[in-house]
Amino acid sequence: MYVSPVKLKDKKDVDYFKKRAFELIGVDYPDYYFEQGFIRAFRNTDDEIVGGYAVITEGPLRTVSSLPDRSLLEEDEEDLMEITALWLEPEIKNGFPSLVLWLTFSRDVYVQKSKKYMIYAYDLDNEKLGKLYRLARPTEIFRGTVKMLEGNFYENQEIIEIASRLNVGLLPITAFPNLLSKTIFKRKTFIKDIKLLDYFLGQA
Repeated sequence: MYVSPVKLKDKKDVDYFKKRAFELIGVDYPDYYFEQGFIRAFRNTDDEIVGGYAVITEGPLRTVSSLPDRSLLEEDEEDLMEITALWLEPEIKNGFPSLVLWLTFSRDVYVQKSKKYMIYAYDLDNEKLGKLYRLARPTEIFRGTVKMLEGNFYENQEIIEIASRLNVGLLPITAFPNLLSKTIFKRKTFIKDIKLLDYFLGQA
Protein backbone atom coordinates (compact mmCIF):
# COMPACT_ATOMS: atom_id res chain seq x y z
CA MET A 1 0.00 0.00 0.00
CA TYR A 2 1.28 3.45 -0.92
CA VAL A 3 0.78 6.25 1.61
CA SER A 4 1.59 9.95 1.41
CA PRO A 5 2.27 12.36 4.30
CA VAL A 6 0.08 15.44 4.77
CA LYS A 7 -0.51 18.08 7.44
CA LEU A 8 -4.08 18.12 8.67
CA LYS A 9 -5.87 21.47 8.74
CA ASP A 10 -9.49 20.70 7.93
CA LYS A 11 -11.55 20.26 11.11
CA LYS A 12 -13.30 17.18 9.74
CA ASP A 13 -9.93 15.50 9.16
CA VAL A 14 -8.64 16.55 12.59
CA ASP A 15 -11.79 15.19 14.24
CA TYR A 16 -11.35 11.86 12.44
CA PHE A 17 -7.68 11.65 13.43
CA LYS A 18 -8.61 12.43 17.04
CA LYS A 19 -11.39 9.80 17.00
CA ARG A 20 -9.08 7.05 15.72
CA ALA A 21 -6.39 8.06 18.20
CA PHE A 22 -8.93 7.61 20.99
CA GLU A 23 -10.06 4.23 19.64
CA LEU A 24 -6.52 2.89 19.18
CA ILE A 25 -4.62 4.61 22.00
CA GLY A 26 -7.34 5.25 24.57
CA VAL A 27 -6.72 8.99 25.00
CA ASP A 28 -9.39 11.56 24.12
CA TYR A 29 -7.06 14.46 23.32
CA PRO A 30 -8.55 17.92 23.96
CA ASP A 31 -9.22 19.82 20.73
CA TYR A 32 -6.99 22.73 21.76
CA TYR A 33 -3.94 20.55 22.31
CA PHE A 34 -3.26 19.88 18.65
CA GLU A 35 -3.34 23.65 18.05
CA GLN A 36 -0.07 23.83 20.01
CA GLY A 37 1.67 22.15 17.08
CA PHE A 38 0.56 20.22 14.01
CA ILE A 39 -0.78 16.83 12.99
CA ARG A 40 1.13 14.81 10.44
CA ALA A 41 -1.21 12.27 8.87
CA PHE A 42 -0.83 9.66 6.16
CA ARG A 43 -3.37 9.06 3.41
CA ASN A 44 -3.70 5.98 1.25
CA THR A 45 -4.51 5.99 -2.46
CA ASP A 46 -8.23 6.24 -1.60
CA ASP A 47 -7.49 9.50 0.30
CA GLU A 48 -8.30 7.82 3.61
CA ILE A 49 -6.36 8.76 6.75
CA VAL A 50 -4.60 5.60 7.91
CA GLY A 51 -2.28 6.92 10.61
CA GLY A 52 -0.16 9.76 11.88
CA TYR A 53 1.12 11.61 14.91
CA ALA A 54 1.12 15.07 16.46
CA VAL A 55 4.19 17.26 16.87
CA ILE A 56 3.59 19.65 19.77
CA THR A 57 5.99 22.59 19.88
CA GLU A 58 4.27 24.92 22.36
CA GLY A 59 3.88 24.15 26.05
CA PRO A 60 2.59 23.10 28.41
CA LEU A 61 3.42 19.60 27.16
CA ARG A 62 1.21 16.71 28.28
CA THR A 63 4.12 14.30 28.73
CA VAL A 64 5.86 16.76 31.05
CA SER A 65 2.62 17.38 32.96
CA SER A 66 2.15 13.63 33.41
CA LEU A 67 5.42 13.20 35.29
CA PRO A 68 4.72 12.39 38.97
CA ASP A 69 7.74 14.50 39.92
CA ARG A 70 8.68 17.49 37.78
CA SER A 71 12.24 17.37 39.09
CA LEU A 72 12.79 14.18 37.06
CA LEU A 73 13.09 16.43 34.02
CA GLU A 74 16.43 18.22 33.95
CA GLU A 75 15.90 19.93 30.58
CA ASP A 76 14.10 23.24 30.13
CA GLU A 77 10.60 22.64 28.78
CA GLU A 78 11.14 25.39 26.21
CA ASP A 79 13.84 23.19 24.64
CA LEU A 80 11.40 20.31 24.17
CA MET A 81 8.93 19.25 21.52
CA GLU A 82 6.50 16.43 22.16
CA ILE A 83 5.49 13.56 19.90
CA THR A 84 2.08 12.17 20.79
CA ALA A 85 -1.05 10.52 19.37
CA LEU A 86 1.04 8.20 17.19
CA TRP A 87 -1.04 5.52 15.48
CA LEU A 88 -1.29 3.40 12.34
CA GLU A 89 -4.20 1.25 11.27
CA PRO A 90 -3.45 -2.27 12.58
CA GLU A 91 -3.36 -3.88 9.14
CA ILE A 92 -0.52 -1.61 7.95
CA LYS A 93 1.70 -1.45 11.01
CA ASN A 94 4.39 -3.31 9.09
CA GLY A 95 5.77 -2.76 5.64
CA PHE A 96 5.99 0.33 3.47
CA PRO A 97 3.47 2.55 5.34
CA SER A 98 5.33 2.04 8.61
CA LEU A 99 8.68 2.87 7.02
CA VAL A 100 7.28 6.03 5.40
CA LEU A 101 5.87 7.09 8.77
CA TRP A 102 9.23 6.73 10.53
CA LEU A 103 11.20 8.49 7.78
CA THR A 104 8.72 11.37 7.78
CA PHE A 105 8.73 11.39 11.58
CA SER A 106 12.52 11.79 11.55
CA ARG A 107 12.32 14.73 9.17
CA ASP A 108 9.51 16.46 11.08
CA VAL A 109 11.48 16.31 14.32
CA TYR A 110 14.76 17.42 12.76
CA VAL A 111 13.34 20.59 11.16
CA GLN A 112 12.14 21.93 14.54
CA LYS A 113 15.46 23.68 14.98
CA SER A 114 14.33 25.88 17.86
CA LYS A 115 14.10 22.70 19.96
CA LYS A 116 16.91 20.55 21.30
CA TYR A 117 15.02 17.45 22.37
CA MET A 118 11.97 15.31 21.69
CA ILE A 119 9.97 13.98 24.64
CA TYR A 120 7.41 11.21 24.39
CA ALA A 121 5.69 8.46 26.35
CA TYR A 122 4.49 4.97 25.50
CA ASP A 123 2.81 2.12 27.36
CA LEU A 124 5.14 0.00 29.45
CA ASP A 125 4.04 -3.16 27.65
CA ASN A 126 4.51 -1.75 24.12
CA GLU A 127 7.93 -3.29 23.60
CA LYS A 128 7.77 -3.09 19.79
CA LEU A 129 7.31 0.69 19.82
CA GLY A 130 10.01 0.99 22.46
CA LYS A 131 12.51 -0.82 20.22
CA LEU A 132 11.84 1.62 17.39
CA TYR A 133 12.23 4.65 19.66
CA ARG A 134 15.47 3.24 21.05
CA LEU A 135 17.07 3.56 17.61
CA ALA A 136 17.37 7.28 18.46
CA ARG A 137 19.40 6.45 21.61
CA PRO A 138 17.04 8.17 24.06
CA THR A 139 17.39 8.71 27.80
CA GLU A 140 14.70 7.18 29.99
CA ILE A 141 13.55 9.64 32.63
CA PHE A 142 10.61 7.76 34.15
CA ARG A 143 9.02 4.31 34.25
CA GLY A 144 5.82 3.68 36.15
CA THR A 145 2.39 5.17 36.87
CA VAL A 146 1.93 8.64 35.37
CA LYS A 147 -0.50 11.37 36.37
CA MET A 148 -3.93 11.30 34.81
CA LEU A 149 -4.60 14.26 32.53
CA GLU A 150 -7.62 15.60 30.66
CA GLY A 151 -8.66 12.93 28.18
CA ASN A 152 -7.30 10.01 30.22
CA PHE A 153 -9.82 7.54 31.61
CA TYR A 154 -7.57 5.27 33.63
CA GLU A 155 -4.10 5.24 35.16
CA ASN A 156 -1.34 4.25 32.77
CA GLN A 157 1.97 2.51 33.29
CA GLU A 158 4.29 4.32 30.90
CA ILE A 159 7.89 4.88 29.92
CA ILE A 160 8.87 8.51 29.34
CA GLU A 161 12.00 9.20 27.31
CA ILE A 162 13.91 12.09 25.78
CA ALA A 163 15.93 11.93 22.57
CA SER A 164 18.02 14.64 20.97
CA ARG A 165 16.61 16.28 17.86
CA LEU A 166 19.85 15.54 16.03
CA ASN A 167 19.75 11.82 16.84
CA VAL A 168 16.20 11.58 15.54
CA GLY A 169 17.09 13.54 12.41
CA LEU A 170 19.97 11.20 11.66
CA LEU A 171 17.86 8.03 11.91
CA PRO A 172 17.58 7.59 8.11
CA ILE A 173 21.40 7.41 8.04
CA THR A 174 22.35 5.81 11.36
CA ALA A 175 19.47 3.35 11.72
CA PHE A 176 18.12 2.79 8.21
CA PRO A 177 19.06 -0.93 8.12
CA ASN A 178 17.36 -1.42 11.49
CA LEU A 179 14.28 0.46 10.32
CA LEU A 180 14.12 -1.77 7.27
CA SER A 181 14.49 -4.93 9.35
CA LYS A 182 11.76 -3.85 11.76
CA THR A 183 9.28 -2.71 9.10
CA ILE A 184 9.86 -4.30 5.69
CA PHE A 185 12.18 -7.32 5.76
CA LYS A 186 9.75 -9.55 7.65
CA ARG A 187 7.00 -9.01 5.09
CA LYS A 188 6.06 -11.42 2.32
CA THR A 189 5.56 -8.36 0.10
CA PHE A 190 9.18 -7.30 0.53
CA ILE A 191 9.92 -6.78 -3.20
CA LYS A 192 6.74 -4.76 -3.72
CA ASP A 193 7.53 -2.64 -0.64
CA ILE A 194 11.05 -1.92 -1.89
CA LYS A 195 9.66 -0.75 -5.23
CA LEU A 196 7.24 1.56 -3.41
CA LEU A 197 10.08 2.87 -1.23
CA ASP A 198 12.14 3.63 -4.34
CA TYR A 199 9.17 5.54 -5.77
CA PHE A 200 8.63 7.44 -2.49
CA LEU A 201 12.28 8.49 -2.25
CA GLY A 202 12.21 9.56 -5.88
CA GLN A 203 9.31 11.89 -5.15
CA ALA A 204 10.96 13.46 -2.08
